[in-house]
Amino acid sequence: MKNWLALCACLIGLFPGLLLAQKPSEVAFARVERSVEIDDGLRITSLGGFGISEGKVGHLDLVYVESNGRGNTLGVELGGGLAFRAGVTLYVGVGALVGYDSKDDLVGTLYPELGAALHFTRTLGLIATGKLYANLKGDSEEVLLLGLLWVVA
Repeated sequence: MKNWLALCACLIGLFPGLLLAQKPSEVAFARVERSVEIDDGLRITSLGGFGISEGKVGHLDLVYVESNGRGNTLGVELGGGLAFRAGVTLYVGVGALVGYDSKDDLVGTLYPELGAALHFTRTLGLIATGKLYANLKGDSEEVLLLGLLWVVA
């Protein structure tokens, strides 16, 4: 489990640098998000990198899923999609979550996502993301995450 955590931390640390290595027109953010409480007690917290470049968006996050009665999961999310500027940055994409739950079982799911990022200063912003996790903890789950963005380069 310690090797898994070390790998996740390294990947998240490298993500903004990989985005910046492409072109100077890119913007790389660090982000932290937390889900809005859902009826069945599912709570998701994520910490990672988020990048926007020429109509594309990508993210890599360390994710912790808390679930009443179904165990907790620690994993990595990777996603990408298309971005549109209209005062705010709107994006649509797909992603995958892979991790281990508290019973040391491998958990994996795919999801579509839809979101908006609002830059209210040169270095800070807000983000809202809706995701539909397929077969997460046995059910499909609709999740709304709210968070903060800050520019890392």
